[in-house]
Amino acid sequence: MKAFQLKIMIKESHPPIWRRVIVPAGLSFSQLTVILNITMGWSGYHLSDYEFKDENLRIIDDPDGFDFSFGDEIDASDTCIDDFLYEGDWFNYVYDFGDYWQHRLEVEKIIDDYDKNYPEVVKFKGDTPWEDCGGIYGYYDKLETLKNPDSPLYEEIFEWTGGKTEPYDLVDVNKKLSKLYLSDKQHKPMVTGEIYEDYFKGNPLYTIEFESVSCEDIDSTDFFEEVSSDMDSSHEEIVRILDKSNLNKADKDFIIEEYDYVCGNALSTMLINELIIKKLEEVMGKEETLKYVESVYEALEKVSDEIDE
Repeated sequence: MKAFQLKIMIKESHPPIWRRVIVPAGLSFSQLTVILNITMGWSGYHLSDYEFKDENLRIIDDPDGFDFSFGDEIDASDTCIDDFLYEGDWFNYVYDFGDYWQHRLEVEKIIDDYDKNYPEVVKFKGDTPWEDCGGIYGYYDKLETLKNPDSPLYEEIFEWTGGKTEPYDLVDVNKKLSKLYLSDKQHKPMVTGEIYEDYFKGNPLYTIEFESVSCEDIDSTDFFEEVSSDMDSSHEEIVRILDKSNLNKADKDFIIEEYDYVCGNALSTMLINELIIKKLEEVMGKEETLKYVESVYEALEKVSDEIDE
C-alpha cells in the first residue's frame, strides 16, 4: 500500500531528537496526530496543530472552537494527509500550546509498496523529554540542574523527574503503533479525542469518509458554470441596487459596464490559469507543478508587500 516516510525532529534540540516513521496513506490529520504523539512519546492530552507557513495555513481539530487565528484554518478530522504531503517538503507540528513543542516534519519519501497497514518507527535518536517541563528550553534547564546536586532546585527536579529521562523504547513504541492498523471499515471524520478513545478500546484506525471535496474532484466545466452563474446573480443585484439610487442613467450604465468588464477578465484569467496548470502537469508532473505554482504565488506576495511598503 502507499505510505509516507516522515522524519520528525524536535526543533532547537541539540543534539537533534528525532524519529523516522512510516505511516500509511489515506489518513486524516487527526489520525496522524495520534500516531505522531505515540511515535514521539507524548501522552496526547495536550492540544496540537499543523502549520504550513508558506501557505499561511493551520490544520487543527475543531478550528471553530478557537478564539485566535493563524491564517487559514482547516479541520484536521476532515482533511486527508495525502493532499498535503509531497516528497521533499516539510511542515511544522506543534504539541502543547503551553510548552510549545515544535516539530519539523520532513516528507523524506513516498513509498508505493509498503507491506504493512500500520505505522512503524524505523529509526530514532534521543530520549523523550518530560512533558510539562517548560518546552525544549525548560527540558535543558532541568537536565543541567540534575547535573548539579548543590543547586537549590536539585531535590525538587530530582523528585519530579526521577533524576533521568527514560530511554526511547523502540520495541514498545512499535507495539503500540501496530494496534493502529488501518481498517477497511469506513467512518465519518473523527477528532483526535475520539480516535484516542477508540485506541484505548482496542479499535483500529478507520478509513475516514472525507466530507471535503478536493480540487481534483471538481469538474472544471461545472465549476466555471457555477462561477458564471454567481457573477450573473451579482450583476442582477447591482442593477437592483442602482435602480434605487439617485444616480443618473449614464453613471449607472458606467458602473454596470465596469463591473461586467472586471468579472469577464477575472473569469478569463481563471480559465487561462486552469489551462496553463493542466499543461504544466502534463510536462512537469503534479508535484513539481504544485511547487512551481506555490513559488509563483510567493513571488507575487513579495511584490505585493513591496508595493504596500
